[in-house]
Amino acid sequence: MNHKYLIEGPSDYPPMLMVLLALFPAKSIPYVRIALMPFANALIGVLVFLFTKHLFNSLPMALLAQLVHMLSPQTVIESSHMTPRTLGLLFFFLTAIGYYFFLDKTTLETVLLVSMLTVFVLFTHKFATQILLVVSVLFSALYLNAAFIASFLAAVLLAIVISRGFYLKILRGHMAMFNFWSYDENRKNVLTHQIKDDKLTDVTAFIDVIKLLMRKSQVISFFFANPFILIPGFLILGHDKFIPSPDGLTAVYYLSNLVIISVACGILTASVNTLRTFGEGFKYIFYTIPVTAILTAYLFFRWDNNIFKIVMAGMLILLLAQILFLQYKAIVKDRSRSKNSSLNEILKYINETEESKNMRIMTMPLGLADAIMAFIKGKVFSTDSAISQIAYRGYAPKLTKPFNIWFKEYGITHFLLNKNYTALSDCKVENLCEPLCENRDYVLMKVMGQDGR
Repeated sequence: MNHKYLIEGPSDYPPMLMVLLALFPAKSIPYVRIALMPFANALIGVLVFLFTKHLFNSLPMALLAQLVHMLSPQTVIESSHMTPRTLGLLFFFLTAIGYYFFLDKTTLETVLLVSMLTVFVLFTHKFATQILLVVSVLFSALYLNAAFIASFLAAVLLAIVISRGFYLKILRGHMAMFNFWSYDENRKNVLTHQIKDDKLTDVTAFIDVIKLLMRKSQVISFFFANPFILIPGFLILGHDKFIPSPDGLTAVYYLSNLVIISVACGILTASVNTLRTFGEGFKYIFYTIPVTAILTAYLFFRWDNNIFKIVMAGMLILLLAQILFLQYKAIVKDRSRSKNSSLNEILKYINETEESKNMRIMTMPLGLADAIMAFIKGKVFSTDSAISQIAYRGYAPKLTKPFNIWFKEYGITHFLLNKNYTALSDCKVENLCEPLCENRDYVLMKVMGQDGR
């Protein structure tokens, strides 16, 4: 698909998601896209159940841990997104389970097995790779066991060999991402609206309101990513009361340490401006969801405190209500989140136009380009190359250069706007474009004086 990108560059995206989709017939892809991420989250839930049962030999505890995982807000949100983040979490958690067995006995076989699991992480999601590297280094120091970092390094070598060097492109792309976010204007505008100001009164879409609140308050972003991140603190501070056996101590401390490392990374990247180059703080919290689900269930059954149990039960009920609300407001009512009838109307117009093959389309928001790319004959202003992502500066994450400059530089022939994201008047393109096709959600405009390249 990279021949449809106007911004050229080597493809360096981890290929696991595309490989999985390629296993299915083309006609089934729309249905697979709907089911794949919920299925991946269901697999994580099964792993949470099995690992909890293995650690503590308690069926009720395992069932509760699985329930807590299912009720986490990000589990619901990510199940509705066709991104590799959930797959990254799946393989990250599998690798974390493998790490646990290093505490009991480190053998060549376990190192090789964990290395192979780590290869799946490397080929799935860059951020999952990033947090796994941090965990492997700190666990090697904390447990005085080089197997953690050795398995990671072995996985990198395996990935390079298996891919015949392609993984080196992924690594270069990862470094290019750091370069893109190293610019202060990019870091300070992460999660912002591409055009509008940072004010609640200027944002109408519910999901954009959530993003703005998360940007305004790191506390909100952390607890939205995972409402149970404080549980390890209770366990560590009150270990005499909550952890009665040495075996339990080993498991609970291991899981708590995993969460504490992720939370520490999140706090540092959220608090220190230059460290935001390495990602938004709440993204580190996302990788704690399965682990805190286990710890929450453990604390529920181990702490003989009725008030705590009532509070926890109430919290789970509130989370269930909140999930139903999120499903309705952020998924069912969000007309712009998927290929709907309004967008189909625009795509039909594009494909029936004689000049469709020569169209060079810029979209607002930027993410709309990837959503339409597979359904049109022309090209879109986007890229799958992190190395070439630097071309977005001034357009995303925040529009700082006017559209006429972008139209001229890339020979843009058409402009497609999602009106639910922002009003046409906000774009200030009325004197540059003329409307061709418009409905309640979208408007496609012809850029005047541009016939493509």
